[in-house]
Amino acid sequence: MTGKLAKIARRVAVRLAVFLLVLFIALILFVLLCEDLFIYHPEKTAAGTPVADPIPGARTVEECLFTASDGVRLNALYVRAGTEARRTLLWFHGNAGNLQQRRGTIADFLAIGVDVFLFDYRGYGKSEGEPSEEGLYLDGLAAYDYLTKVKGVPPEKVIFFGKSLGGAIAVETATKRPCPALIIQSAFTSTREMASVIIPIFPGRWFMKSDFDSKSKIGGISAPKLFIHSPKDEVIPYRLGKDLYSAAAAPKEFYEITDALHNETFVVGGKAYWEKVKSFIDRSVRH
Repeated sequence: MTGKLAKIARRVAVRLAVFLLVLFIALILFVLLCEDLFIYHPEKTAAGTPVADPIPGARTVEECLFTASDGVRLNALYVRAGTEARRTLLWFHGNAGNLQQRRGTIADFLAIGVDVFLFDYRGYGKSEGEPSEEGLYLDGLAAYDYLTKVKGVPPEKVIFFGKSLGGAIAVETATKRPCPALIIQSAFTSTREMASVIIPIFPGRWFMKSDFDSKSKIGGISAPKLFIHSPKDEVIPYRLGKDLYSAAAAPKEFYEITDALHNETFVVGGKAYWEKVKSFIDRSVRH
């Protein structure tokens, strides 16, 4: 009887092990197949939709089309301040929506004395293609090259601003192109570390095809850097923002926004936020 129970126990153990193995493989396949759905949340804009609505403080609002090195056509807004700014913010936005959702904040950047070049990654807004890590890196380089070579903005006057996922693209671009000043807001160290935060006990992060590893790159960027994050950020953990700051080489600054959720930094930060950003830009990139 004891031998029979032992055999049954072994069969149950084997079947359980097989079930867990199949479940593990299924979860890995799920991560691989659905990874892009977790990372990218683009919103398309219909062709022909007006984008030149009035923006307070803007002298001109120009819609631009340019091409990445792999032939993908991208869309952008180039907004010039009412006075001669002589410095331009190259804006790398986050993983959701499109440039239309950021139009309201453009006026605040214009008010601190910078022009704004805000572009949509592939698959976002009017831009062609589908998003991927490699593709978004190409988009960042294409945006920089268009701004400096076609629009004629001097490289020493281009301020990189990357928010959330855009922080990783800004960091990558800064490793390949001249960067006089870099602002990183509410950003993470890598998507693998983000995955470990979302699902702590699941090793699926080791099977992800996307990495966006800013932590390994930030130390090689010598430009002045301003890191902005909130302890209340419910999307990108504060500790990842601090880890990214710790990995960065000097000169660097960390500015904490108290009680701001991920998409509330501009609003909750208020006047003090804009004074800090303006001070950093004025010290880093002269008129």
